[in-house]
Amino acid sequence: MLRFAPLVAAVTLAACSSILPPAEPEPEAIGDFRLGFNLVVADGAQQAAGSGEVEEDRLASAVRAALEQRLGGYDGDGLYHLGVRIEGYTLGEDGTSDALLLLAVNVWEDATQEKLNETPLRVSALNPGNSNLEAVAAVAAGEVDALLRTNAGTWFAPKEGRERVPFTRDPLTGQVLEPPAADQS
Repeated sequence: MLRFAPLVAAVTLAACSSILPPAEPEPEAIGDFRLGFNLVVADGAQQAAGSGEVEEDRLASAVRAALEQRLGGYDGDGLYHLGVRIEGYTLGEDGTSDALLLLAVNVWEDATQEKLNETPLRVSALNPGNSNLEAVAAVAAGEVDALLRTNAGTWFAPKEGRERVPFTRDPLTGQVLEPPAADQS
């Protein structure tokens, strides 16, 4: 019986490893994009009929965190800021209804201090069968990522001679950290 113990252990480990989700591949860069300020507001967000009510701060925090998670790891030399307004939402109170977020997104380039889009980019993020706010916020962040990618060749094209602007964010909170002061001694 002891002769089979290593075989049983190997089969058990193989079975356990087959239920683990596959590791997600590292996302491909969006040109020279690097996330700067990630400003999200939900002031006046319209709640759809039949939706559970969510505080504006909680809506904004969930979308901000999802954008940070999705876009905060890109490390291009360009620095770009997002301004996002949550225009509307629906979140079922039962946890199994569809969830929807409607966003208006603006993108600014730090180097030129110019807004890159003339009109806000519209994002509709639907999470069918799951009214979890964090889950639909992650879907919205994926939609924003896809929109940025459609403009990667123009907005985020690497520029020759561009100097990288120091901009550091806390990996846990996403908050922007001030660069250390230059040594004055």
